[in-house]
Amino acid sequence: MHKDYVEIFSALLTPVLAILAAYIAWQQWRTNHLKVRHDLYDRRLAVYLAVMDFLACIMRNSKASDLEMITFLQKTRESYFLFGRDIGDYLDTLYKKSVDLQCQNTMLHDAASNVPVGEERSRLAHEKGELTKWFSKQFLVARENFSKYMRLS
Repeated sequence: MHKDYVEIFSALLTPVLAILAAYIAWQQWRTNHLKVRHDLYDRRLAVYLAVMDFLACIMRNSKASDLEMITFLQKTRESYFLFGRDIGDYLDTLYKKSVDLQCQNTMLHDAASNVPVGEERSRLAHEKGELTKWFSKQFLVARENFSKYMRLS
């Protein structure tokens, strides 16, 4: 009878070890997967915060300086590798619209290119106002766009 138990336990030993090894391998895979997601989260968060800082500068001054625009490009240049194409396109749109806003500010306020009061100046002021409104909405739009990439689970 004792011999039967030994045979049964020795027969069960191989499947139990295989199950245990599979469980350990799955736990290691899961841990590595979570670490990769966490590392990506930190890098993605840095891009998101750069966008928020850029939007805050624009809203604070109704424009972005050359330095702020360059800083934005430097802090977001990894975005094409960290996110989908949608975020890359969104960041391009932010940059292009900031260039438009900068041009309108120059035309409205720079002494060398100061447009006289009239229809053209009114059009420029209206376009600047529309761009400023657009930028004010981007805090929510950016959060929405980035949210699908910022989940850890």
